[in-house]
Amino acid sequence: MQHILIVSQDEEYSGTLVDLLKDDGYTVYLSESVEAAVEQFYSKKLDLMVADIDSWKEEGIGVYKALQHELGTRDFSSIIIAAMDLMAAVEFSLTFDDFIIKGGDPREVPLRIKQFLWRQSRLDTENIIKVENLVLDLNSYEVAINGKRVYLTYKEYELLKFLVLNRGRVFTREVLLDRVWGYDNYAGTRTVDIHIQRLRTKLALKSDSYIQTVRNVGYSFSAEKN
Repeated sequence: MQHILIVSQDEEYSGTLVDLLKDDGYTVYLSESVEAAVEQFYSKKLDLMVADIDSWKEEGIGVYKALQHELGTRDFSSIIIAAMDLMAAVEFSLTFDDFIIKGGDPREVPLRIKQFLWRQSRLDTENIIKVENLVLDLNSYEVAINGKRVYLTYKEYELLKFLVLNRGRVFTREVLLDRVWGYDNYAGTRTVDIHIQRLRTKLALKSDSYIQTVRNVGYSFSAEKN
């Protein structure tokens, strides 16, 4: 079940949206101020924020900027709702994923939300690589094996990602050092061997599984992608 936060001071309009979205199976929260929206953001696991900035009239852009400021660099998906004249004044500094012109049929909102969340889900799926019991999330830079998260250093992750994305190909230590480290490492090719050993230990992989050593050449990731 997906969780949606509506930020609006228009009680009648927001009430209609809440009813429509609940009918579609969403869990819906409602906030009437920036402070309340920020509190909901931190206390709930939200999939989308719908900001009816038109409900603040000419102050709507300022309200949304304040919301952005409070959330800082934290990632959040958002759709803004505004009248045509307000949309014409929207600044490039505002970041949002979609907008809806207020004044039309409210049933457009759940349809647009459904479309957006479907696109987002598809994008997330495309950025997840599964190889048997190994999962790499290219969005969050996380790795899991057998459903348990594995904590890797940045270079360990980059090395694993490079090998997985180029599975089946054999790379020399020199090529790996160039492609992953960019020769920004003066320890020499031995650092590649050390990182491979660490990866195998953290992922509990045997030498003949997944990351293969090709004698006198280098390394290869051999498993097929699911």
